[in-house]
Amino acid sequence: MAPPCGAGTGAVNGKVAVSQKAVNWKDRSRRHSGSGRSHAIVLAMRYVIVIAAITFFLFWDGLYNHGHYLDVTVREVSHIVRYVTG
Repeated sequence: MAPPCGAGTGAVNGKVAVSQKAVNWKDRSRRHSGSGRSHAIVLAMRYVIVIAAITFFLFWDGLYNHGHYLDVTVREVSHIVRYVTG
């Protein structure tokens, strides 16, 4: 004869005890919240890196090229906008 469902696992009448479910839920939420926070930090650092790179380029262009690349970029974007809007 087979043992009842959940026998030997801390189950009562085939059901897991409420305290065991609470402990498992706490363990799972702690793991996920930590990885969620680290994921948010990684995304924030990507924005910081992009903003720092653009700032560096603008300073470099202004100091060494007298804004040549920025001027060319603005002119091309304005041409594209005029072409698209008619």
